[in-house]
Amino acid sequence: RVTEVTRDEVKILNNYTLNFETLNISATGNNILDHRNPNGIPDVTDSIWNSNGGPPHGWELGLANAVRDGKFATDFVYLLKTGHGGSKIGDNAIDGDWDTSDAYWNLFVNRFNVAKSAIIADGYTPQVYLWYEIGINDCISNVNPSQWKTKLVQKFINVRSAVGANIPIFIVLLPDVDMSGGSIDNISDFNNAILEICAENNLIYWVKSEDAPLKSGDIYHWNYYGMKNLADKMSYLTADVIGQGINYIANIAVAPNQPDYNNF
Repeated sequence: RVTEVTRDEVKILNNYTLNFETLNISATGNNILDHRNPNGIPDVTDSIWNSNGGPPHGWELGLANAVRDGKFATDFVYLLKTGHGGSKIGDNAIDGDWDTSDAYWNLFVNRFNVAKSAIIADGYTPQVYLWYEIGINDCISNVNPSQWKTKLVQKFINVRSAVGANIPIFIVLLPDVDMSGGSIDNISDFNNAILEICAENNLIYWVKSEDAPLKSGDIYHWNYYGMKNLADKMSYLTADVIGQGINYIANIAVAPNQPDYNNF
């Protein structure tokens, strides 16, 4: 049984110390710190993130593997994690957690500014990509999908205002089958909203997830292999569709087409 994985390919911002560290995937590591709320609860032992008896992880393990395998033209990448479990975008009646007056938003902006300054101090010019998933908690809470779409677009506008006007955004489609193979809840409405956002807005790409396995007995969360599957696709979007260096500059000026994932 593997209990700890240290990966030099990823420098991750420690969400408590606000310093970049070598990625450490373990129950006492730095890969899923402060996942639940802004009050300092270390959530690396959350059962949602445990799979196959190994250490808990999200997409960061797949990212490290992609760097190791030469997907990126570099020996390491910087990673900033700002997601929060249980959070919602909300609608006109149900409050979300990501308005610019909310604690999660302020944490995001502060962490980004700290990370950007540290990367510049290391002698690099940051090229930013957003790997993103949201909507399950909104669906469970019966949020209105049309109003959710409007608020999500506004969040992306806010993110780009804080981070960079043309940063590419990769948003994962939500799991849309239950354990017996049927459609669940109104998740398809949220996925349709995501597809519309990607079609209507520049440099926002949907990420195929229907072939990413879910945890056993869980219709909302991906397992070890599902997390790697999604990380592989987002690494492909990052490295091959958008690219790095001069390719990044060219492609955020003239956005490439949405890929069809036929190679996956």
